[in-house]
Amino acid sequence: EQIGRVVSAMKQAGLAASTYFILVSDHGHVAHDPDVYLDIAGWLRERFGLRVYEDEFHKRDFARRFAKLDRYDAVVLSGAYRCGAIHLRGPSGWHTPPDPRTVAAVANSELCRHPAVELVAVREADDRVRITADAGSALIERRADRDGAKEYRLVAERGDPLASSRDAAFADLVATGWHTSREWPAATAATRYPDFIPQVVEMFDSPRAGDVVLFASERGTFKRDGKGGHGSCLAADMNVPFFFSGPNLPRGGRIEYARLVDLAPTVLELLGAAPDTWTADMDGVSIAQRLLKAPTDAP
Repeated sequence: EQIGRVVSAMKQAGLAASTYFILVSDHGHVAHDPDVYLDIAGWLRERFGLRVYEDEFHKRDFARRFAKLDRYDAVVLSGAYRCGAIHLRGPSGWHTPPDPRTVAAVANSELCRHPAVELVAVREADDRVRITADAGSALIERRADRDGAKEYRLVAERGDPLASSRDAAFADLVATGWHTSREWPAATAATRYPDFIPQVVEMFDSPRAGDVVLFASERGTFKRDGKGGHGSCLAADMNVPFFFSGPNLPRGGRIEYARLVDLAPTVLELLGAAPDTWTADMDGVSIAQRLLKAPTDAP
């Protein structure tokens, strides 16, 4: 209703014909089942005897926060209900990385078999992530050429954790090795785990990602309050509406995939900005030409 009012007002002002309208959401939202629940902090306490901090970080200076956390072995964060990050203290304190054996013990097959957990991910190196699920395990690796262009591949260790064999395009990319960040979403947009291959490696570039990251199952949750959440690697969490309407865009046109980071460069190109304006220092790429040439079944 509110969108209709905006469009009507633009039409009455004579501006609609020269305006691009874009409808988008920042993430999906999944209804969860409070009975399909994993208390991550409780599991760490019971299974490993760890002292776990799981409360919010209220505003305080770094020294006070560091002193507070020095009394704990682990920190658990789950702000979006369906993605849980476990930070583990190192042998000499929080300023050192955790023992790899401790990380491996936490990210074990017992955790992957919990009904609330879809996948468990662990950073093994700067360019390598291990994912584990009840269906198996695999490595996801990244490399860069001399020009800095990145490529990614999935190397199965046991089973088929991402069910890649169920989709021909996905299976073909896995079989042929290294591919660019744009080739993976093109092949996986319609699968259970859209665009997961490059994104999970990039996620671990942030020191805030955690040492072990849990992604929730279809009805799973890591917090019981509330009616739903987001943040898992599944299509319902990842796929969002992305609609464009405006001058020269074909009515009823459709493209197969895009990323939210493509929004800014696309708008810049549609508005006539020079290419060097919308290619510098942006994660996304413009999809303006794909939109303008989008196939349509409309009469």
